[in-house]
Amino acid sequence: MMEIWRYYLNENKLSIAPQEESEEPDKQMPPFKIPAIIPIVLHTGSHKWKAPRAFKEIIKESERFNEHILNFNSLLIDTSQIGDETFLKQKSVIALVMYLDKAKSFEDFLKKYPVIAMIFNQLSPQEKRMLTKWVNDIFKQRFDQKTVKKIERILEEKDPTEVKKMITNLERVIKREQDQKYNEGRQEGERNKAVEASKKMIQDGLSLERISKYLAISIHELEQIKKEIEKMDE
Repeated sequence: MMEIWRYYLNENKLSIAPQEESEEPDKQMPPFKIPAIIPIVLHTGSHKWKAPRAFKEIIKESERFNEHILNFNSLLIDTSQIGDETFLKQKSVIALVMYLDKAKSFEDFLKKYPVIAMIFNQLSPQEKRMLTKWVNDIFKQRFDQKTVKKIERILEEKDPTEVKKMITNLERVIKREQDQKYNEGRQEGERNKAVEASKKMIQDGLSLERISKYLAISIHELEQIKKEIEKMDE
């Protein structure tokens, strides 16, 4: 706020210094006023805003000085407490940005974007550019470059039918990748259990051939596990 006022004073060649009584009043000097500034907090977190909104709340022992110290209240816009319908009814660039900003994953974005596709097509070319740039800036901070490129292609596509196809295909790819990761994780978990079981069997004196048959672990790997156990026992 101080920097905004400083810039304003410099640009308009104004001075806050009072004139001396002996000085002739400058008739060309406009009445001294600074512009009003309303601080706005746009909170896009998933939890309700709990931090101070009044400047006085962060000043040590502010209660001792009453109204003699600087104070102002911030206008809070807490998107976590605003329903999606409220944003969509506005049909403005800022409202659409807030609506999309609530998407914390690429899957969330794919679910939200078709809803605003019709509204997006009603925007002016300038508004479309503003929305595209703003959304890109948001998701560049949130996702990797590959995902951002996919989002850019969806935003640049003008045909609603093509947008729907792109989103459907991407949802299939995401589902396939998630299934693959789940299967890999499950196989890794089962393998870890088998390795732990093999260690106990080796310590119990079972033959490596028998353990290999039961747990489907190669003799070579069991020999490596046995050597590790022997080192730990030394």
